[in-house]
Amino acid sequence: MFPSARVFLLAGSVVRGETTRYSDIDLVVVFECFEHAKRQSFTFADWPVEAFIHDPKTLE
Repeated sequence: MFPSARVFLLAGSVVRGETTRYSDIDLVVVFECFEHAKRQSFTFADWPVEAFIHDPKTLE
């Protein structure tokens, strides 16, 4: 889904082992250069995913 991304970070309750029936996967995706930070929601393997898409400048 993000083949040119440089870094992926997983965060949130699923990663901490505190999953509930309302949990989603929080994913930070970092590109070398990305004009505007954005948020993208989708489902992967029956899990809701919230992707926060950045480059190094928008992470500051």
